[in-house]
Amino acid sequence: MDVSNRARLEYRDRENEKDVWRYRNRVTVKLPVELTPLKLQPYVAEEAFFNLDKEGFNRNKVYGGFYINLSKNIKGDIYYAWLASESDTGWEDTNVIGTSLKFYF
Repeated sequence: MDVSNRARLEYRDRENEKDVWRYRNRVTVKLPVELTPLKLQPYVAEEAFFNLDKEGFNRNKVYGGFYINLSKNIKGDIYYAWLASESDTGWEDTNVIGTSLKFYF
């Protein structure tokens, strides 16, 4: 099992709102199996978002999907993500199905 952690600190320069610094932390677990002849590798991940002002924790993402090596220099994934975001009226849920491609040179 492969466990990784990615931490980001970002500055959000918003046009019609107060600018804010945000800390993001994502933990990903890749399962040690490869499925189908395409060698799909399943993974799960969770990412928490913290605004570094009075708001604090205000968003959470949970992912599940499959990584795929298309060639030596092209990798991708397909995933489902559930995003919970805090708003003025409470927590709002968003469901996402997505893909990504990464090119390595």
